[in-house]
Amino acid sequence: MVESEPTKASQLPYNFTMKRKNLASPKLSDSAQANWQKLYPGMLETAKSISQSESLDQQRQDFIALSLYWIQALQAFALPTPTYVAYCPMADSDQGAYWLSAEPGIRNPYFGAAMLKCGEVKQTFKLN
Repeated sequence: MVESEPTKASQLPYNFTMKRKNLASPKLSDSAQANWQKLYPGMLETAKSISQSESLDQQRQDFIALSLYWIQALQAFALPTPTYVAYCPMADSDQGAYWLSAEPGIRNPYFGAAMLKCGEVKQTFKLN
């Protein structure tokens, strides 16, 4: 989405989400596993919507929802590497929107090159 190319943006969220359908780990608590099972159907439906859309604007709107699902899910997991929750106050018609990033630097998926660095890291998920 950062590159503002709908064709590229359409496949990654769905493929990434599909590969995590049966997320299971002996390190996951029962409550984390239950939380995952509760969130996953909505995640998959939203990712599917992104993959089926040819409109970058619609993909970005759906990405707002998908990001919130992933943020909720990751709150229950211990991650092997830091994952950053970034926020842009201007996204979603100035309502603001979050996204996840593997890097602490801002690369805004909601505005692409026009406002690539708009936003800030609000939270970091990492191993305790």
